[in-house]
Amino acid sequence: MKYPQGKLKNRGVRMLTYEQITSQIINSMKEAGLNPYIIKHNLELVTLMKEFECLCVVKDKRSPYITRAEISFSWDSTMTAESIYGGNCALFHDETEECFHDEENREAVLELEIKYNIEAKEGFKEESNLINTELITVINTIMEHQNKPQITWEITLNNNGVHFVRSINLHHYWNIDINDEDLDLDWVFEEVREMLINIDKLPFIENKL
Repeated sequence: MKYPQGKLKNRGVRMLTYEQITSQIINSMKEAGLNPYIIKHNLELVTLMKEFECLCVVKDKRSPYITRAEISFSWDSTMTAESIYGGNCALFHDETEECFHDEENREAVLELEIKYNIEAKEGFKEESNLINTELITVINTIMEHQNKPQITWEITLNNNGVHFVRSINLHHYWNIDINDEDLDLDWVFEEVREMLINIDKLPFIENKL
């Protein structure tokens, strides 16, 4: 699947609101064959920073959900103001006055984080090289763009100095232009679905209790 290198850009003139973007994310997940769950909207009371978090799995997958994707982004108070009022010119002068702000074409960019949470089976917890190789193969097979996920590990050592894999995360970010009301995120979550399906096919993946 070919996509832009780390950036999804749509041309437009109006910045989308937080509510429009979260609605688009949920709808795109469902259209791509994903089941969103544990959807959270967090608000920091001092700075009014908003944070969106959502987990998703392949549709019709039975619980417990061990292999899953976490989708999140942050939204500061300035973005709230600009998405609702269209900027801050009115704070300094009458709306009918011409000013240099009219000539600005600022990019409204949202950093969307996608993180895959997976767990290795008991018999493979010492096979970090195998796990790493197989995961890289899956990533390179599905993703033809250059915005590849980073693999991070949580490792423990026993008294004999043997290391064990406790948890594995794959995560990357897409910088999304949110100036367009027709923003299309379907391909993002089609890729997420393909990743989840192919990760679950790996022999070392724990996918049920």
